[in-house]
Amino acid sequence: MKRFQEIAVYLSLKDTDAAVLEWASLVARLTGVRRITVVHARRASEMRAEQGGRHRWSSAPGEQSARDRVDATISKHLQVEPSVEVASIVTEATPLGALSRVAEERDVDLVVCGRQMEDPYSSETLARKMPCSLLSVPSHASTRFRRVVAAVDYSEFSRGAAGVAYAFASAGGAEMTLFHAFEVPWGQGRTMVSRETLVERLRSLHERRLREWVAELAGRGVSPGVRATEAASPSASLVRAVTAEEPDLVVIGCRGYDAIYATLLGSTAEAILRDCRAPVLAVKARGCRDSFATSLRASA
Repeated sequence: MKRFQEIAVYLSLKDTDAAVLEWASLVARLTGVRRITVVHARRASEMRAEQGGRHRWSSAPGEQSARDRVDATISKHLQVEPSVEVASIVTEATPLGALSRVAEERDVDLVVCGRQMEDPYSSETLARKMPCSLLSVPSHASTRFRRVVAAVDYSEFSRGAAGVAYAFASAGGAEMTLFHAFEVPWGQGRTMVSRETLVERLRSLHERRLREWVAELAGRGVSPGVRATEAASPSASLVRAVTAEEPDLVVIGCRGYDAIYATLLGSTAEAILRDCRAPVLAVKARGCRDSFATSLRASA
């Protein structure tokens, strides 16, 4: 699988870093990554510019300490083939600013970052604004790779996500499930059909449609399963149902072919990114390379 050749990995120098680098190593093994750029953003110094000019020694130790910690963490947890180029960048910026700059300058295909329990919305922000796909890894996530779940809604965005999930499952010899949550239409009582019967008919309809997707994905090594479940609130129910599948990786599609539309994740994608306990890969369509700011300027 050659979808992800250029990867950026964000280190926060917190307890998620080990899992982030271990998952980056797994992605490199499965996809044949060409280069990995490890990024850490330090909080900008609050010293006045004139003070910084006279006393540069006061900020230098902090920067060097961060570089040393980044290098030590890479050495301990990033295991890749010698052919993979590994670079590290430590800069004074926000995480979003540092990653956006690296993603644009290096034409990054995938950003790998940790998901902090104290800030579950950070993954949503990055997924909205990165000009590429994003893999969000919770703290202490296992790198076992036995089951992949692709949550789909029949859109072209989720079709692309299903293809990426299938490629990952094939490369890693994992099981795969296509998953869809559906709602019972309003006015069901007027159909003269019991709710239980209608739910079963809808489930059968959706599972048949999912099997059509499976037929399109058919290849060697992996035979995806399908599952459709009724949900009063698709976002919350899908998170619970996906968690019940005990996946090692969840794959979802993001809306949009350019950066403006790619900021519209959808409530289901946001809920999964925020609440799912497994690593989540938010796949963006090829072609959304421009940054959010660049797209806004172009549309003005």
